[in-house]
Amino acid sequence: MIKQFETDPSMEQEKMANGLDLHLMDASRKLIGDRWLVRFMARVQVPVSAEILPKEQLTESVKDMKNTLGDSVTYEYVSERNFIDVDEKEKIFREEKASFMEKVYPYLNRNDFPVRFVLSQYRKKTEKRA
Repeated sequence: MIKQFETDPSMEQEKMANGLDLHLMDASRKLIGDRWLVRFMARVQVPVSAEILPKEQLTESVKDMKNTLGDSVTYEYVSERNFIDVDEKEKIFREEKASFMEKVYPYLNRNDFPVRFVLSQYRKKTEKRA
């Protein structure tokens, strides 16, 4: 759904302490004249695998989870600021990125993030079917 704005996003990649890759993107786009939609995006692809899902924490099998979720699930964070002057664009983007790194990154970097995220996505999917 967000891909429409990602014609050529600049991207950074970082290997987090929990082994997952964090992708940071600038998906900003010009609106009209000197006005911009400033969009900061972050993504983490989390594999649905036995390596990240300890058996003692599971009530469902990894196979059932893979059948429901697929091979991986994606965490995505998007922050947008609309109608930003071209002279403020870079500053606003840096502020949005800094806010993410301060408030969200510590959670994503935790060792238990992959397990918690996969389990939460599995619960959401199975609740929708019930």
